[in-house]
Amino acid sequence: MDTAVSRGGVLRALNKDDGPHRKLRLNLGVCVTEQFNPKFEGHVAGPSFHHPLNGKEYVKECIEWAIRKDRVLGEKTRAKILMHRVFDVDEEMAAEETLYFSDQMVYQHYRKDHWRNNGHRQAGIVAADLEFIRENDLIQPKVNESGNEYYEVNYSLELEVDGHNMKASIRYPPGQQVQGVEQICIAAAFKPGTK
Repeated sequence: MDTAVSRGGVLRALNKDDGPHRKLRLNLGVCVTEQFNPKFEGHVAGPSFHHPLNGKEYVKECIEWAIRKDRVLGEKTRAKILMHRVFDVDEEMAAEETLYFSDQMVYQHYRKDHWRNNGHRQAGIVAADLEFIRENDLIQPKVNESGNEYYEVNYSLELEVDGHNMKASIRYPPGQQVQGVEQICIAAAFKPGTK
């Protein structure tokens, strides 16, 4: 009888397919600047600003919760966030995105310092040099009403949960070539014994 129990334990350790489901115990997100939308309570609740170059109204430091807590994840779960950044013509083109996690209830479109996002913690930073876009003439400057030139760059931030790790990639053009990557261990986001 002892060997049957031991063999069962060994077989279970080798085959975790029937083990605990990959249910995420944390929310995963990124800090973003969102274009102001009066339909979003979080935008109305927080301060907004008009960008001096393109004149659009934005809300800084909102957290986009891309992969949510209590979700059962497949082998590789991905989320894609379209990002937008405005650069002065003399400004270095670079992207630096801060990643967050939270084990509490979270809300979209609220600033990171709003009470509805209490309990979040920084998970890491992913950065990319985008200067090649200008150097290779892949983008043309725009001109605002005051006659000042600026650049608007669109790229994507992609999160991929694979095993006990989350990989964050900045891609330009959006969804295409990886320009910067960061890998973060999120083993604590799963129940012990999860594959």
